[in-house]
Amino acid sequence: MQHKTFLLLVFTIISFCYNPASAQNTANSITLNNQIKEAVKEVLKENPGLILDILKDNSELVFEIAQQGVEQRKRKVYAAKWQEDLKQPVKIDIKNRPIRGNINAPVTIVAFSDFTCPYCQKGAELIKNIMQNNAGKVRFVFKHFPLAGQGHENSRIASEYIIAAFMQDENKGWELYDTVFENRKDLINDGEKFLQASAKKLGLNVNKLTSDIKSRQVQALISADIAEAEKLGVQGTPYFFVNNLRIPGMLPEDLFSLAIDTAQGK
Repeated sequence: MQHKTFLLLVFTIISFCYNPASAQNTANSITLNNQIKEAVKEVLKENPGLILDILKDNSELVFEIAQQGVEQRKRKVYAAKWQEDLKQPVKIDIKNRPIRGNINAPVTIVAFSDFTCPYCQKGAELIKNIMQNNAGKVRFVFKHFPLAGQGHENSRIASEYIIAAFMQDENKGWELYDTVFENRKDLINDGEKFLQASAKKLGLNVNKLTSDIKSRQVQALISADIAEAEKLGVQGTPYFFVNNLRIPGMLPEDLFSLAIDTAQGK
């Protein structure tokens, strides 16, 4: 009964707020609004546990509202942070690097990433969606930041094979890139055996790959990416740059889209 009384008052407030006729009489609106507020206060005063009971009964709705509040705050925080990023231009070397997407796109997304990292795998999926949903507006460059330690033993060799694949054929390089990320667990479990089998399936020259991964060119490129990441203050993977805007870690696609718009001055 108490719940019904409280909900009836809430329903009255909602009905009043959406009643066009009541909006025509400001004085009456204010009076009725104050009366409703007082009535709600009185019910809660007499039944202090009522609000908790209602929150428990509607826990999913409460959680959804809380999540929306968190997302809104996060959006505001990043929007403010990116406005500051715009004032501090970032120089990232993408010369002679494979570029995915429109080579003349106004927005460049650079990812410092690792092929054995589960969050990087999700990041690769996210980038793929972003590229599809922003065709022509965005180009993508991958930077190698192989991790060390348990679970990442095959991280660097994956980077070596990807770079060597690009040296043979850029399109097949991107295909191997996709294959390795999509089958991250196979890379972790089987290492070079998986990389060679995947390369062979794509029609790459495996003998040349195994020779090229040891070359000075491949090793220098990985070292350059690591040094650049450290200079830029990259900590952890994945780490993205959207033009000058920094995105440390994963973000939902709508926030990534906001970054793309911000980078374009929208």
